[in-house]
Amino acid sequence: MALNAALRIEPERGEAHAAGGRLCLLRGEYANACDWLERAIARMPPDKVVNGNLALALSTLGRYEEALQHARIAVQLDAHNARLYTIIGRIMMELGHMTEAVAACEEAIRLDPTCGPAHERLSHARKSTPDDLGLIQRMEHTLTGTLALPDRYNLHFALGKRYDDLHEYDKAFAHYQQGNTLAKPAQKPATGATFLDAEKQWCTRKMLLKARASANPSDTPVF
Repeated sequence: MALNAALRIEPERGEAHAAGGRLCLLRGEYANACDWLERAIARMPPDKVVNGNLALALSTLGRYEEALQHARIAVQLDAHNARLYTIIGRIMMELGHMTEAVAACEEAIRLDPTCGPAHERLSHARKSTPDDLGLIQRMEHTLTGTLALPDRYNLHFALGKRYDDLHEYDKAFAHYQQGNTLAKPAQKPATGATFLDAEKQWCTRKMLLKARASANPSDTPVF
């Protein structure tokens, strides 16, 4: 493997450790990714990509405060990166700071209107009202263009949530169905298991109460 060969030649080369971290991220091996990326940070100058990837890995493992620290470092290095603001939005939402989550996701969308993950997070951080119909139309129009697969299926998920909020359930179901169809081939078993572990940690009574304002009511109690 080229990565192992590079490390044998230059074991202190931070870029090689950063590449190892990215590879683990792609495999859904988040704990291993953190180890690689932390070694990279110790061996190279401040880097927006490495800190952003570490923030993503840490947040997936539920280490939100550490993740936020690295996400903010990354934004300081690249204040025009929609992906980084999306990561901050995700972390803020997981911490229950909905106002900050909304602000971060809105900034991500301002920087890149096609950023599907930012739209998906924003749809869950703030409940849609008829005032959002203009945004919904723009999102629908975005789907007619060329998009990366994650942006496309996350836009479908976001529109599903927005139409659900507005009680347009047929449209909501159609978008959820399309999002699931597109996302399923991209999901790896390890990634799914890690995601479920993180969701179990998040879904406490305290956290759900914080998210109540952006959610839809149910007659069936969770707790």
